[in-house]
Amino acid sequence: MLSSAADTLSDTLSPKFDRPFQILQYADDTLLFAPATPPALQALKTTLELFSTVSGLSINFAKSCFVPVNLQPSLFADVQSVLQCSPAELPVTYLGLPLTLKRPTRQAYHDLIQKIEKRLQGWKSKLLSRAGRIQLAASVISSIPIYFLSVFLLPKWVLNSIDKLRRQFIWGESSAITPLNWTTVCLPKALGGFGLRNLQLQNITLLIRWWWRLYGIEDSIWAQIAGLIYKRAGPLVGPMMWISAGSFFWHQLRSIRFYFQLFTRWTVGDGNAILVWVDNWRGSPLHFFLSAEKWDQQHKLLTLRQAVALSHSLFQSPLTRSDFELTNHLNRLHLRNTPDLIRWTLTRDGIFSSSSAYKSLIFAGKIRSQFAFIWHLKITPSVKYFGILLMRNRLPTRSRLHNMRVLNEATCPLCDTDDETHLHLFFTCQVTRAFWHHFSNLTGLHMPPAASSVSDVIFTFRSSLPVGDCSRDLSFLFTALHIIWRARNAMIFRDETRTPLVLAGIAAIEAKLIFKNA
Repeated sequence: MLSSAADTLSDTLSPKFDRPFQILQYADDTLLFAPATPPALQALKTTLELFSTVSGLSINFAKSCFVPVNLQPSLFADVQSVLQCSPAELPVTYLGLPLTLKRPTRQAYHDLIQKIEKRLQGWKSKLLSRAGRIQLAASVISSIPIYFLSVFLLPKWVLNSIDKLRRQFIWGESSAITPLNWTTVCLPKALGGFGLRNLQLQNITLLIRWWWRLYGIEDSIWAQIAGLIYKRAGPLVGPMMWISAGSFFWHQLRSIRFYFQLFTRWTVGDGNAILVWVDNWRGSPLHFFLSAEKWDQQHKLLTLRQAVALSHSLFQSPLTRSDFELTNHLNRLHLRNTPDLIRWTLTRDGIFSSSSAYKSLIFAGKIRSQFAFIWHLKITPSVKYFGILLMRNRLPTRSRLHNMRVLNEATCPLCDTDDETHLHLFFTCQVTRAFWHHFSNLTGLHMPPAASSVSDVIFTFRSSLPVGDCSRDLSFLFTALHIIWRARNAMIFRDETRTPLVLAGIAAIEAKLIFKNA
């Protein structure tokens, strides 16, 4: 509505105002960009008044402000008299981001950290289970800095401060011992982690979008702005990526351009946008196949079209086999009159997505976890969290705490004879053996004999189940294991005891109800 009205009004102005209004709008926060000239400002004010009349929404100019950028002092009073709102100076805040012509101040980053702290203060973490805290940290806390991560390459100290807040919320501020290291926690569930985002990788993948808007989205506003700043008319060409001068924001983008080049591939058209050495147009950038000495001799900003024209003089003697192959390829290459097209290699449709970039970076060189199946079972989130720690032997059993010199003794609280290792507590203790006997009678679940570790027992049990029909039995198994752990904790911390038969009955009922309703 605002854009249409502005276009209509600009046609009736005298003298005619022929520059379009730019509008950024999100919910009730709206930014309007206009030149500081009387015709433009009058058109803007009239548009807002008409919008208010047509929509019935009243605009409070007293709560609005105008921010002059490079405005001549002589025009300041004229602008204020037309708009009738108070002035403000950069930096101003929009969607929690500092809008500024310079790099963000340290205080701007502190404001972001304090915003996360205030959100955490409203939650009673002691009343939440660990699984609940992890879910909140993954879905809510990690989303607060999204706008910052999308615009600024955050300093290491800022990322560390946010991670510290997330760790304290999940493990507790006074916790000196954590079940898993933070790097593992921030791995995807398929890799054995808890699915929290690695903020540094997320920051990089969100910033890659700016490169895609330059090269992958024709006539994007960002491409037009960048073209005007760097004095380039028409579509941006390859050398744009290598311009060293520019703003703080531009220098940030240049520092992560490698990732953009890594995940894109060009389809050759006229050859004007492709950098022959650094862009991927033959399967990988050509400089990967050059020696360091020869790479230093090449012109980084040479476009493919220029390389085709210079193919016979591109290399100096003596020529290597790869030099001959590239020269012959350039001689056979037929350029067209269509623009070069760029494709994102990580998606089927060739369109950029930050999630595909994040997955590629976080999964790079890593092996999928054998424990990932736990996340797909029909059990509660708390049992899933427990199951991951159990399979990793990271539960705070007495034996583990004794080895860490937290406790002076390691005796099992259930049988009071052997050390409380993971294997002993859940499978070889005389109390838990009686529990499994009763649980097997109630559910038909038959446990294999004890092995060298808990994970070996569970994997042996899993391999004995019919292929494609193991979800029920595995869900029952982990629910029963969680019942044993809860009974053990109740005995230690509340001095409560139950017989193996009672515990087996509780486990059987709970497992059936959870599996049915999951």
